[in-house]
Amino acid sequence: MAETLNMRALSSSLPRSFNEGGKNREGYRKSQEQVGNSQMYDEKAMDEALRRCMRLGYATIPEFMIFSGLKRNSAKAYLDSLCKGEHPRLWKVRESRRWLYFPKKNSTTE
Repeated sequence: MAETLNMRALSSSLPRSFNEGGKNREGYRKSQEQVGNSQMYDEKAMDEALRRCMRLGYATIPEFMIFSGLKRNSAKAYLDSLCKGEHPRLWKVRESRRWLYFPKKNSTTE
């Protein structure tokens, strides 16, 4: 019990940043990388991931997940968003149980 009191006294005398050690209030370590789907809003990183996926001439959702770091639903939503709009960059084709995303001929992702 005396050791516990000494530890509390010691920890209260240390600076607050030293006590936390890079952790949030729940005790988990703070990530230095982008968390969740925040990388989805980095257009440059997503373009690079899409370019790396297109090495076979098309992209698939699992392959885009690997290069972009997104989860399945977010990767699908991002690729689907590139297929919509007035000037879509991709078009998708269903082959068996997967979707293939091909670049448009006038697109710059080729």
